[in-house]
Amino acid sequence: MGGMPPDDAGEAGPDDAVPFEFTDELDLHPFHPRDVADLVRDYLEHASAQGWEHVRIIHGKGIGAVRETVHRVLASLPDVERHAAAGDGSGWGATIVTLRPAPVVLRRLAADDSMATLTGILNRAYAPLAARGMRFVASWRDEAITRRRCESGEAWVAEARGRLVGTLTFLHAAHTDGSPWYEREDVSSFGQWAVEPAWQGRGLGRRLLDIAERRARETGAAHLALDTSEHAVELIATYERHGFRFVEHAQWDSTNYRSVIMSKELG
Repeated sequence: MGGMPPDDAGEAGPDDAVPFEFTDELDLHPFHPRDVADLVRDYLEHASAQGWEHVRIIHGKGIGAVRETVHRVLASLPDVERHAAAGDGSGWGATIVTLRPAPVVLRRLAADDSMATLTGILNRAYAPLAARGMRFVASWRDEAITRRRCESGEAWVAEARGRLVGTLTFLHAAHTDGSPWYEREDVSSFGQWAVEPAWQGRGLGRRLLDIAERRARETGAAHLALDTSEHAVELIATYERHGFRFVEHAQWDSTNYRSVIMSKELG
């Protein structure tokens, strides 16, 4: 049951806007055939920037004209690794598109980088922890707090095709304080460590953490430390896999949980 092919949507006038929301599925049925090529190009550009690896384009069965247009566009785009007919039995004519991984550049924060974008990454990355009752500052902060934290140390960002997708701020030992371990002259730290949810699971967080470790060594620190909620067991396990060990507890006024201070000795 393919429904009416998009080719038959000719009654829509040029000024009839179709509501559109970006997800990992694009349904072409509401759109006029003349708009399909540009729409697919724009959609895949957005999908690639979001870091999506696979998307589904529904073009319907019909007479196959729209499918041919979609496949012609897919064949012309360098970001498309491959595409194939969907085999999910949904009854709709659809194509599954696999996108090439976008190259990611790690660099220092630039003056014209968007604080709104960085704040959004932090809010979204820590939203699951906030949903579990942990009031991480990163989950609710505004742009002013993000800017102050960036200015307190070395802010690093991950960029893919002109879009920021991750961040970390390294703090020199002289700017690491707030607990007995943090007060040591040979302890540096990091914070604001976050990766856009769609980009998680690709080693990007590890690459950002490597920068913090490298900068700690370059600035003469013997230890790199961090703090997180004692209830964030998944995060604690992640840090332990990267060589961090529990040192002490701390209680910050801005959070509703007791924090664990974890540290890694730098060889």
